[in-house]
Amino acid sequence: MQGVLLALVGFVCSGFALTALLGAQQVATPGDAVLVNRRGVPLSQLLLSDSRAKGPVVVVQKDGPTTAGLVSPPLGMGQLEWMASIVPDVLVIRVEQVAPRLTTEQDWIVSDVKAIVETVVKQPSTEPFGIGETITFVQDGGELPIAGRLVRAIVPYADSLAAGNRYLLFANRLTDGALNVYEPTNYLIDSQSHLHSLAKGDRWPNSENGVTLAEALRRIIASIKNDQTITR
Repeated sequence: MQGVLLALVGFVCSGFALTALLGAQQVATPGDAVLVNRRGVPLSQLLLSDSRAKGPVVVVQKDGPTTAGLVSPPLGMGQLEWMASIVPDVLVIRVEQVAPRLTTEQDWIVSDVKAIVETVVKQPSTEPFGIGETITFVQDGGELPIAGRLVRAIVPYADSLAAGNRYLLFANRLTDGALNVYEPTNYLIDSQSHLHSLAKGDRWPNSENGVTLAEALRRIIASIKNDQTITR
């Protein structure tokens, strides 16, 4: 999923990961040994072959980049406006269900996310979303019982979306029509309607944490209208 969106937009945007509010925070608890998945090696086999896989809970990190490769928006442009200018779909959603499952190779865990569209901020005219519509997409990571243990699959650069939470979502569609979501580009909306980036890692000056949802939508809509005016 990461490679497709990076190829489409050439970058992803960033923010802070808010540890206190993210209900599905993908972190290892103190003392946990973090294993790394190996492509083509079933997780059940990994648990048997790695001596660090002890205890009832085993944390497995995805093999690959340890950071999201986030870059800054152009000079003078905010992160929200920048993302809205390069992705076709901007939505406010409420996640209803997150269902983890093994990949076909059984070497990693992904989660099928089902969400309800609350607000359509931007969308292509050829693939419209409706308010109240149910959408689905796949995110990296999740928890599953495997070989008598609970395996917690995490990615090091982003927190995951959790059931019951609301999010500001920047997305695109793949060639097969599936919705493609790259977690670090999106924002949790807290109970006070403030934004908190799902991106983890080094803090940087372009995050939009603390911005209210109303202000974020105002800015995004204004930037979309401005882009339309310029292109006419």
